Amino acid sequence: MKLRFIEPGSLGYRLGLWCLYTFLNLWMKTLRVKYIDETGITQGTNRSTAILVFWHNRVAMVPFLFPEASCEKTVAMTSRSDDGQIIADILARMKIKSVRGSANKKGQDKGGATALIQSLKILREPDRFLCLIPDGPRGPMYSVQPGVVMLAAKSQREVIPFTVNLSRFKSLKTWDKLMLPFPFSRAEVVFGKPLKYDKESASSEDGLVVGRERLRQALNELCE
Repeated sequence: MKLRFIEPGSLGYRLGLWCLYTFLNLWMKTLRVKYIDETGITQGTNRSTAILVFWHNRVAMVPFLFPEASCEKTVAMTSRSDDGQIIADILARMKIKSVRGSANKKGQDKGGATALIQSLKILREPDRFLCLIPDGPRGPMYSVQPGVVMLAAKSQREVIPFTVNLSRFKSLKTWDKLMLPFPFSRAEVVFGKPLKYDKESASSEDGLVVGRERLRQALNELCE
């Protein structure tokens, strides 16, 4: 269902959004979900402000499988595109707030600087999660963009990688090979060990490269 040609806030947009949300919600409820978590996020007992990250091709599932206990204290970064607007509105139904913006490309302002400032403000607050997609919004697939490491280093907050692994799924022919689970398949939501970055990680090109590779490996290990 495409809502991008319908004005946000209009009756047609709200109706289409409700249909899309309801369809996806019912679909994801058919999954047999298992949480593997040593962080306390799924129980709502983790009180430390942190950055949560997952790969872009899990984006259709994560909002619906994200621990309900942590939704109200979570803020997700979404792009300023039409698709980003739809995602932000769906997240709002789950009581997850959004920061709008992504990296500037080809000289076009995508709101990245504003989103970075807003993100740093969020990370200064107690008991908050900032959810980011390191290879979004347009890839390359499974490539960590520098923004995540820079935010972690500047804020001195931990990065917690997590993923959704499926027993049966269909990969679409998109840049990220978007994963869609078969109904009634098994899904594991896995939270990895927190990663810590010192301020030197963002102060040099070499530090950023090492930091990005460390996070990429951590995410890929969870997906195995």
